[in-house]
Amino acid sequence: MEYWVVFNLAFFASLSHCVGMCGGIVVGLNAKIAKFQKNILFSNLLYNFGRLSSYVAIGALCGGVGVVFEINPEIKSFALIFVSVLSVIFAFCMLLSPKIFAFLEPSLNQKGFFSSVFRFFFHSPSYKSFYFIGVLNGFLPCGIVYYFALIALSSMGVLRGMGVMAIFGIATFFSLLILGLFSALLLSIKQYQKWIYRFCAVFMVLFGLYTLYKGIKGL
Repeated sequence: MEYWVVFNLAFFASLSHCVGMCGGIVVGLNAKIAKFQKNILFSNLLYNFGRLSSYVAIGALCGGVGVVFEINPEIKSFALIFVSVLSVIFAFCMLLSPKIFAFLEPSLNQKGFFSSVFRFFFHSPSYKSFYFIGVLNGFLPCGIVYYFALIALSSMGVLRGMGVMAIFGIATFFSLLILGLFSALLLSIKQYQKWIYRFCAVFMVLFGLYTLYKGIKGL
């Protein structure tokens, strides 16, 4: 059940938030593909596999940290309650003011080592640059990634954490791949984003309540 909920959460989040945040990167990436006359499908797949690699690594890290909570049942329960409260907070942020996530997501236009590396790969004509752009994109500060990293943390295991973030990556894979292939067409989805945000918020609240139940049950 939890993985099914995670997939649905990630899918709706990708249609509402991820398309908005990563849309500029994906559109710019496909402009690069056209400029260097690269294979469109293969290049977009490399980019998305790069994102997936980063998410799995984040899941392994968070799941590993979560193992510490697994040792003590009381700490585990309080950790689950903490995650459930944050789930509800995220849900209300998404429902009432989605733009609040922008404060957690600095622009790539800012100067710094990360931005410099990003720009280096963006100007590289090689196929491997598409993969590494995806890897870097996966580590970009993002409110939604933070949220799913918390779910991975509450999974209390390295493999489970990797599973959560892999499902997140796969669920966001489709919308961003379609955006890359049909960017102009899919951008019209913005008019439906309000409803998609609401669906995502509902799933977040349901997941939060379920996690709260698990936490209280363990006390």
